[in-house]
Amino acid sequence: EVHVAHTTRRSCGRSKCSSLLARMEVADEGARSLTVAEYVAEALVSAGVTHVFGGHGGTVITLINAICSHPNLEWIYMRNENNASLAAAAQAKLTGKLSCCVATSGPGATNLTTGLVAAAKDKVRVIAITGMKLSWKVDHADFQDCDQTDIFRAGGLSFSSTVMNKAAVVPLLRNAIAAAYEQHTAVHLAIPQDIQEETLIRQARGRGGKLFMNLHRLANVHPAGLRYGYDANSGDVNSICPRALNEAACVLNNARSPEQPRPRIIIGVGSMATGASEAIIQLAEYLNAPIVTQLDAQGIVNESHPLVVGVLGIFGNPGLEAARTIVETSDLAICIGVSEAMELLAGHDGLQRRQMIQVEPDEMAHAGFGWQAEAKLFGPVGTVLRELKKKLESSHPKTVNGKFTFPDGTEHFTPQSLRDAHNASAQQAWDFFLSGRWKEQMPKVVGTYFGSLPTLVSSEEGDAPWRFKIDHEERPGFCHPMRVFNALGPMLKDNATIALDTGDCTLWASLALCLTGHQRVLVDLALGTMGYSICAGIAAGVTDRDAQVVCIVGDGGIQMTIGELIVAKQMKLKHFLVIVVNNGLLGRVHYGWEGVQGDAIDVPDFVAVAKAYGGSGARISHPKQIVPVLEEGLQHEGLYLIEVMEDPAMKAPMVSISPDVDYFA
Repeated sequence: EVHVAHTTRRSCGRSKCSSLLARMEVADEGARSLTVAEYVAEALVSAGVTHVFGGHGGTVITLINAICSHPNLEWIYMRNENNASLAAAAQAKLTGKLSCCVATSGPGATNLTTGLVAAAKDKVRVIAITGMKLSWKVDHADFQDCDQTDIFRAGGLSFSSTVMNKAAVVPLLRNAIAAAYEQHTAVHLAIPQDIQEETLIRQARGRGGKLFMNLHRLANVHPAGLRYGYDANSGDVNSICPRALNEAACVLNNARSPEQPRPRIIIGVGSMATGASEAIIQLAEYLNAPIVTQLDAQGIVNESHPLVVGVLGIFGNPGLEAARTIVETSDLAICIGVSEAMELLAGHDGLQRRQMIQVEPDEMAHAGFGWQAEAKLFGPVGTVLRELKKKLESSHPKTVNGKFTFPDGTEHFTPQSLRDAHNASAQQAWDFFLSGRWKEQMPKVVGTYFGSLPTLVSSEEGDAPWRFKIDHEERPGFCHPMRVFNALGPMLKDNATIALDTGDCTLWASLALCLTGHQRVLVDLALGTMGYSICAGIAAGVTDRDAQVVCIVGDGGIQMTIGELIVAKQMKLKHFLVIVVNNGLLGRVHYGWEGVQGDAIDVPDFVAVAKAYGGSGARISHPKQIVPVLEEGLQHEGLYLIEVMEDPAMKAPMVSISPDVDYFA
């Protein structure tokens, strides 16, 4: 055992340093000790963890006691461990830092699997710490005994290990945290109950704290990104490779083939582009390039801008007609912070159809696996984009700026392409962008529902910018969800976080909810876990106590995590609005396939459930109820649930990738 000095517990008052380290540094009296569990709690704080989500159980009592006692950690007791891992993954996506979840042995540990796999696939940083039975009982006493490392490795976690001796705690925890930060992934560490309780460091009277400081400095993982903070718009351009910058500019300006027209360029925005809104818009305006966003990147750019054509990538499909049309007829995609580039780059057969320029905050965050990039740019995203724009402006592009005359006598800004055959409006859409006519639509842009991009009309529904129009009138007793989400957008504060679930509600929100470039959207993009939104909303609410949190969920999804609504009350969340779209069906199942049976669902009185959990609520069954109910819900302190009654006969739209050349036919 290492003998050092220790004193009474108090916070050092610095969020980015170890409170224990500060105490040890000045301690020189008394005889106290530090357990393994206390060290784990301290190491989590050193690595940037602020909240721990988890379930409780006998094998983690010592660890959770240490977490609850730590002045710089907040314990969030979730009612199911699955939901704890989903909340941790959501918080990691929201902050970009390390988040943590905890579970007991057996089913507690196995319940974490979904959220950890989701975190790994979404490339966010999560550490899961699980308890185990007494170390001498592992592998020969059946109750709640399972090989946790094999389970999590099989789920795709690159790091999963078990501590079988207290001396291994420090290096294994160091390695786990390092892997999470450097690889942008989820990691797992299991610690048996008896090892958590063991004394890791013991102080002797009169011994100073320097020995502990040396140990902690050698073992501590405190990444530079955490020390200095990530700023998408930092002025540091030294990390940007000049050769890659020149290569990207050459491709975009088509300098290698000046006799050819400039390629049709699209800009794809992912969640890792957070903070770079202004730079993205400036580059898009310079290139006359339409912008498509991933679902979890909604809110990063101002969606009322005429160059923003909608969401791409919903449940593995393009999702929206306008976005699909533009992407499928483009030549080159600038992928900015994109976690999954399939819909941006490939045809329906999975083969790459267009060129890519990749922009990511660092090399481990990229989405380039399996895709060929013409240039890869790494560094603060906003800074990279501004430098790229400067390079484009200074390189004097030699592109053809004239129009092309088609056989029918019409003139267009790009040559005729076989890809346009799948959508007759594609050529007109590109003319609209490349000619600069999009500038005439500033600042209010409205597109026809299911319509072609150039067909822009003025809003007839108030000041909210509509990209689509409703073509389905409600039957009595129902309200179209798009009306609700269209009205919701302008009412949201800049600090709002919208947690989206999986289902028809996702499609309605992606169509009608127009965000201004300040809000954040959380969604389980890779797995599409139903019930995710409630867990993500709780994570957002505890991370920023002043934030406006809005959860959008269907009547099927909410019943998978409805028990977590009590956490909003227990944690005293200030603004926690839940919008439930109720149509009595599993809509994506019912309308996504033919001949589906068994997808009808009975539901409780959701408003009554919210009240039972200490909140309040109301029901919307007519368009005239939308504004007053939303206003009441957004102003309410605590949990407020709005049930939107959707006509079950109404199908939410979602398009798939158009047929192309099939090389495997």
